[in-house]
Amino acid sequence: MQWTDESRDMVLSEEGAQLRTEAVAWVIRLHGGDLSLEDHRTFDAWHAQSAAHAHMFQKVSAAWNSPELRAAAAAAVKPELIVASDREDGP
Repeated sequence: MQWTDESRDMVLSEEGAQLRTEAVAWVIRLHGGDLSLEDHRTFDAWHAQSAAHAHMFQKVSAAWNSPELRAAAAAAVKPELIVASDREDGP
Protein backbone atom coordinates (compact mmCIF):
# COMPACT_ATOMS: atom_id res chain seq x y z
CA MET A 1 0.00 0.00 0.00
CA GLN A 2 1.35 3.38 -0.93
CA TRP A 3 0.97 6.07 1.69
CA THR A 4 0.11 9.66 0.88
CA ASP A 5 0.65 12.56 3.23
CA GLU A 6 -3.12 12.76 3.66
CA SER A 7 -3.59 9.10 4.54
CA ARG A 8 -0.61 9.15 6.90
CA ASP A 9 -2.08 12.18 8.68
CA MET A 10 -5.45 10.48 9.04
CA VAL A 11 -3.88 7.35 10.48
CA LEU A 12 -1.67 9.22 12.94
CA SER A 13 -4.11 11.81 14.26
CA GLU A 14 -6.55 10.97 17.04
CA GLU A 15 -9.27 12.91 15.26
CA GLY A 16 -8.65 11.00 12.04
CA ALA A 17 -8.76 7.71 13.91
CA GLN A 18 -12.03 8.69 15.59
CA LEU A 19 -13.56 9.77 12.28
CA ARG A 20 -12.43 6.53 10.66
CA THR A 21 -14.00 4.50 13.48
CA GLU A 22 -17.27 6.41 13.15
CA ALA A 23 -17.25 6.10 9.35
CA VAL A 24 -16.64 2.35 9.55
CA ALA A 25 -19.55 2.00 11.97
CA TRP A 26 -21.82 3.95 9.61
CA VAL A 27 -20.78 1.95 6.55
CA ILE A 28 -21.51 -1.29 8.38
CA ARG A 29 -24.87 -0.03 9.64
CA LEU A 30 -25.91 1.32 6.25
CA HIS A 31 -24.98 -1.90 4.47
CA GLY A 32 -26.76 -3.94 7.14
CA GLY A 33 -30.11 -2.40 6.38
CA ASP A 34 -33.06 -2.05 8.76
CA LEU A 35 -32.26 1.54 9.68
CA SER A 36 -35.03 3.74 10.95
CA LEU A 37 -35.79 7.19 9.62
CA GLU A 38 -34.15 8.57 12.77
CA ASP A 39 -31.01 6.51 12.04
CA HIS A 40 -30.85 7.99 8.53
CA ARG A 41 -31.29 11.49 9.94
CA THR A 42 -28.52 10.85 12.46
CA PHE A 43 -26.23 9.64 9.68
CA ASP A 44 -27.06 12.67 7.53
CA ALA A 45 -26.23 14.98 10.46
CA TRP A 46 -22.96 13.13 11.13
CA HIS A 47 -22.00 13.23 7.44
CA ALA A 48 -22.79 16.96 7.18
CA GLN A 49 -20.72 17.94 10.23
CA SER A 50 -17.66 18.70 8.13
CA ALA A 51 -15.86 18.00 4.90
CA ALA A 52 -13.61 15.65 6.88
CA HIS A 53 -16.63 13.55 7.90
CA ALA A 54 -17.85 13.32 4.31
CA HIS A 55 -14.35 12.58 3.01
CA MET A 56 -13.71 9.83 5.55
CA PHE A 57 -17.08 8.24 4.81
CA GLN A 58 -16.22 8.27 1.09
CA LYS A 59 -12.82 6.66 1.74
CA VAL A 60 -14.24 3.95 3.99
CA SER A 61 -17.09 3.28 1.54
CA ALA A 62 -14.59 2.94 -1.31
CA ALA A 63 -12.54 0.45 0.72
CA TRP A 64 -15.67 -1.48 1.68
CA ASN A 65 -16.68 -1.80 -1.97
CA SER A 66 -13.20 -2.50 -3.34
CA PRO A 67 -12.64 -5.63 -5.41
CA GLU A 68 -9.47 -6.26 -3.40
CA LEU A 69 -11.42 -6.48 -0.14
CA ARG A 70 -13.98 -8.79 -1.69
CA ALA A 71 -11.20 -11.03 -3.03
CA ALA A 72 -9.48 -11.09 0.35
CA ALA A 73 -12.74 -11.96 2.09
CA ALA A 74 -13.40 -14.78 -0.39
CA ALA A 75 -9.87 -16.10 0.06
CA ALA A 76 -10.30 -16.05 3.84
CA VAL A 77 -13.24 -18.43 3.70
CA LYS A 78 -11.94 -21.92 4.31
CA PRO A 79 -13.32 -24.48 1.84
CA GLU A 80 -13.61 -27.11 4.57
CA LEU A 81 -16.04 -24.88 6.48
CA ILE A 82 -18.22 -24.53 3.40
CA VAL A 83 -18.22 -28.30 2.88
CA ALA A 84 -19.04 -28.92 6.55
CA SER A 85 -21.86 -26.41 6.36
CA ASP A 86 -23.29 -28.16 3.29
CA ARG A 87 -23.22 -31.49 5.13
CA GLU A 88 -25.18 -30.06 8.05
CA ASP A 89 -27.91 -28.78 5.74
CA GLY A 90 -28.09 -31.98 3.67
CA PRO A 91 -29.90 -35.27 4.33
